[in-house]
Amino acid sequence: ALEVIFAYPYRAKNTEKIANEYLANGHPTVRRAACVLLLKGSKTYVAKKLREIVYHPDHNLGRLALYFLRLLQDKMFAKQELKRISHSHCTDLSLQRHLPTLYAIAVTEDKEIAEEAYNYLQKKYRTKSVKLKWHRNMLLETFNWCKDNNAN
Repeated sequence: ALEVIFAYPYRAKNTEKIANEYLANGHPTVRRAACVLLLKGSKTYVAKKLREIVYHPDHNLGRLALYFLRLLQDKMFAKQELKRISHSHCTDLSLQRHLPTLYAIAVTEDKEIAEEAYNYLQKKYRTKSVKLKWHRNMLLETFNWCKDNNAN
């Protein structure tokens, strides 16, 4: 259910509330799904929660959080993942599978990474799916800060 919630157009405030509730769940798969869902929260919320979860006793949850945290903190790793994504097939299924990675990258403060992600979304992220277009537009809006700085 949390994976479905991630796929649908929920706003940051709603996803943060749901993610917080289910990160405390006793089932490890539910916690991992909640970790993915939290990526749709505000930038400060995402960064803070990922830093907390890295040290969670559930090793698999901590590794997932570490992967997402590396995307927003490790420039070379983020560039590698963006390159991998941009060279993959552009089917709706592959675009949907890459959404968590793109949402994690959207938290970055690195202008170069943000510009690369913005350009990928502008040029290569093509779909007819209304849901995937919504995600694309939300991500583009998140990356607007790097585009606006280029105009100055």
